[in-house]
Amino acid sequence: MVAVIYKKTPKGLEEIERHSFGLHRKIRSVLIMVDGRTDLLTLKQRATALGEPPDVFDTLIEQGYIEPATQILLSEQPPRTPPHTPPAPPTASHHSSAPAVAKAATKLTVVCPMHKPKCIGADCSMSYGCKAMRQM
Repeated sequence: MVAVIYKKTPKGLEEIERHSFGLHRKIRSVLIMVDGRTDLLTLKQRATALGEPPDVFDTLIEQGYIEPATQILLSEQPPRTPPHTPPAPPTASHHSSAPAVAKAATKLTVVCPMHKPKCIGADCSMSYGCKAMRQM
């Protein structure tokens, strides 16, 4: 598939700079979108999102506001995206998100890289207030 890139003509640039030809503001907004880098299909989708019909570009071409700048060859296959991997379900323990947690009988030892290890009870409701721990 070939994608066509459009650019503004001198007439189109003059309309943008000086409102010389009195384009309706919505059509003028579509003209502003033409940047010489975005393909026509994408521009038509954006124009439709603004409430303009895709054939507004035919009007801009016929009236001399835009012209083809270049054509690019698009791959027939859509680009590959890596498969989505859902996040792991949360565990029941409120300590599971804490880094470097070592279990010892009925205690948990939280090792902070900036502070001494802190020993807390297994049934604690302590939230990790240390900034270094939250960033791990």
